[in-house]
Amino acid sequence: RLRCVYQPIVDLTTGKVTAFEALVRWEHPSEGNIPPDEFIPMAEETGLMVDLGRLILYEAADALKAFHTVNPEAAVMMNVNVSRRQLMDPGFCPMLRAVLADLGPLAGRLRLEITESAVTGSHDKTMAALTEVKRLGVEVHLDDFGTGLSSLGLLRELPVDGIKIDRTFMEMAGDDAQSVAIVSAIIALGHNLGKTVIAEGTSESDQLVTVLALN
Repeated sequence: RLRCVYQPIVDLTTGKVTAFEALVRWEHPSEGNIPPDEFIPMAEETGLMVDLGRLILYEAADALKAFHTVNPEAAVMMNVNVSRRQLMDPGFCPMLRAVLADLGPLAGRLRLEITESAVTGSHDKTMAALTEVKRLGVEVHLDDFGTGLSSLGLLRELPVDGIKIDRTFMEMAGDDAQSVAIVSAIIALGHNLGKTVIAEGTSESDQLVTVLALN
């Protein structure tokens, strides 16, 4: 079966969880847990990604409502990844609008994450889709930032509210001076542009110290 797990996003200045990222998992009865990097490409190739994305979005919205019921005072966001195929699907924005209507007063807490590969090519269609998403009041974050050749150009062109530093930089940020320099530059760039900056995969103590030192 397919289900979502929720990875916390923590504000390191306060230590509080400010958001969750919905991550889909496939629990196969005989093969065990199949990692998403194996079945997500299959879903993209077979055209099932639109249906899978809809399932994830609705489940994440239900989880957001459930969390609010238990913790009504916590203004926690919910991040959901969106693929290129979803973004280009003509039914995506109407479906998103229905999800937001179902969320009611919590609609402002839904946030979408897109990767660089999801927005390369078909520039006009991409901009039109993201403009409509922004018109609906939904924040957009650029995921895996720093891994592609056009990251800086996308940051200038696309209506994004935040960036997520790719985990490959964080994995080496504890003891590699070049990786620390890159992370520092991305953080400074994000702050100067008024974007939220998330460091993905910050799990070790040396990584935590590095990120805190870089503000």
